[in-house]
Amino acid sequence: MRHTRFHMLSITAVFSLLVWPVFSGTGHSPLGHAKQFIAISSRLVNICGNQWFGHLSIERWEPIPSIPSTAIIELQQGVQYTTFELLRSGYSRTGAWELLKNGDGGDWAVQRCFFGVPSGIIFVDISTIHARSRATEHVIVVYKSDVSSEWGRVSANATTYGFAEQSGFNGVFQHWPNSRYELPPGNNSNTFIRWLAAVSSIPLIEPPVRLHPGRSSPQNLLHPIESCGNDPVLLQY
Repeated sequence: MRHTRFHMLSITAVFSLLVWPVFSGTGHSPLGHAKQFIAISSRLVNICGNQWFGHLSIERWEPIPSIPSTAIIELQQGVQYTTFELLRSGYSRTGAWELLKNGDGGDWAVQRCFFGVPSGIIFVDISTIHARSRATEHVIVVYKSDVSSEWGRVSANATTYGFAEQSGFNGVFQHWPNSRYELPPGNNSNTFIRWLAAVSSIPLIEPPVRLHPGRSSPQNLLHPIESCGNDPVLLQY
């Protein structure tokens, strides 16, 4: 009897060691409370040759419909998770917003003027807003049964940002020169997420895994020095 009992305990111990870490992911018990959440997220980018800076985005995550609610792993608000940890805990990304430099592709330039006389071009970068994200680290900032109201505010505000063009603008500028993309510490992708979280009343906790350079809030911009003051054009090669 003692041998049988020891054998059963050994099986239980092995199962716990091998299966539970894979199933639980974050180490929290599966309580069956399938919640949604909004995360401030980050991925690594190369800025001015520094490969340790981060690019912020904001995302909505929901329980994967094909997974029973009792198998969804409970997470913690204010904690950083990797994409892999979120996926194996039973969640998928269902919405996102980010700002990209020249996100619609191509090279842009404005006309250069020398004492009022057109003389060459100046290359410029355009800030464009996109409903997507490829972030790899995420801090949960809103965690509840339904985040539709909060995410609705985020999405509505993302389309009103006055310091970028919306994806697909096709060269019809609405906010130039404020939509000029700047290197840190200027207006950039991280500035957009900080602004968007503030106006949408979403807590801002940036993933501590890396630095996110850029202005805390956007500032009005002038036309580039020596520019003729015209809108940028997409260069045709």
